[in-house]
Amino acid sequence: MRRWFPAALAVAALVAAPFLSPAAPEAQASHSWGIYHWARTVNPLTIKVGDNVSGAWETYLDEAIADWSASSVLDLTEVAGTAGNPRTCKAVKGTIQVCNAAYGNNGWLGLASIWASGGHIAQGTAKLNDTYYNTATYNTPT
Repeated sequence: MRRWFPAALAVAALVAAPFLSPAAPEAQASHSWGIYHWARTVNPLTIKVGDNVSGAWETYLDEAIADWSASSVLDLTEVAGTAGNPRTCKAVKGTIQVCNAAYGNNGWLGLASIWASGGHIAQGTAKLNDTYYNTATYNTPT
């Protein structure tokens, strides 16, 4: 089963999360998304994050991975991206593939997708839309 979620979730999931509550005393993270969750037997759950982003996104991806990994629930590990062409950003089992490209004026800044089997997340992608981020309105660290 494939689920599509709004842009705000994609950005919050892997890019904007470090900026949402900078004064928070403790990192908060979860391995679930609604009724879906990554199957795990121990904490923290290690999830590989495929780096398919251009240089402009490297710092943000690294910060997001570090911030999510500060929790006691998740430990994200950056690995070489294997999603192929960033425009298609193909999902890879057991990973979250993060890609950026000029996806066009389609109404979303970022798009997170998960594929689930039963209630378990099997793989995910996060697409970051450079069409919008390359404009002055969105091209800021915040």
